[in-house]
Amino acid sequence: MRDDHKFDLVSIQLEGDAVRAIEDLITRPPPVNKYDAMKRRLLKTFGESEDSKIRRLLRGGDMTGKKPSEILLHLRRLAPASGCESVIRNLFLTELPPSIRPLISVWEENDLDKLTKIADKMIENSAIDSMCVMSTQPNSAEHIK
Repeated sequence: MRDDHKFDLVSIQLEGDAVRAIEDLITRPPPVNKYDAMKRRLLKTFGESEDSKIRRLLRGGDMTGKKPSEILLHLRRLAPASGCESVIRNLFLTELPPSIRPLISVWEENDLDKLTKIADKMIENSAIDSMCVMSTQPNSAEHIK
């Protein structure tokens, strides 16, 4: 797709603050690389800095109710581009539900993606087990009779 075309497609979709951030580029676009200039400006204006991402990564977050694969995706999104896999692994383990954390932490799997799939299956199966337990318990009103 041509640079001019990408620039036009994106610029007509923008609203409010985003338009104001690139107003000068819209009214007086550069002769070449219009789209890249717009993209850089928008990322600079609205993108989160690497330092901010690292602080959020180390602070952790409320991952309650999230699948392990969603937790890992969130941690990787916040991590710098490279060199953090061991930190991500440790943070990932601390964010897992207490019911599976001990099992996953001793699992001898170095590939974090594979480990995450295992954790997802464990969570999925524990949810199925809880539903089965709940459905097989007698109704408390029947015991009173």
